[in-house]
Amino acid sequence: MRYVDQTILFDPANRVERGNCTEAAVASILGLDLSEVPDFRASGVDAFWPSFHRFFRARGFEAFRLEGNWSPDVHYLASGISPRGVHHMVVMRAGALVHDPHPSKAGIAEPEHVWLIVPVDPSAS
Repeated sequence: MRYVDQTILFDPANRVERGNCTEAAVASILGLDLSEVPDFRASGVDAFWPSFHRFFRARGFEAFRLEGNWSPDVHYLASGISPRGVHHMVVMRAGALVHDPHPSKAGIAEPEHVWLIVPVDPSAS
């Protein structure tokens, strides 16, 4: 897995209302460059999740969201509250942090949601 770090950090003091941790975590789990993952909020905050899911579907995957702290022994995306007090996305495996795209590498307190990235047609992989 290629680890991709976020290039935009949440910084309310400088009016940066969001970072790009999700895009960096997605790039990491798929082995892409950050430039290959679109800004999921580019069409507005309400377009974030539809854009996220369209991105995976266009590549032959489905992103299944599970509530709570699931910990399958596969790479998955997880979101929760970071030590900075904001929602954050990381890559985990079997309950362990694999990659935090934030420079602190501090992870999240506990996953609130996990996303399993599953091929739509496993025989095509």
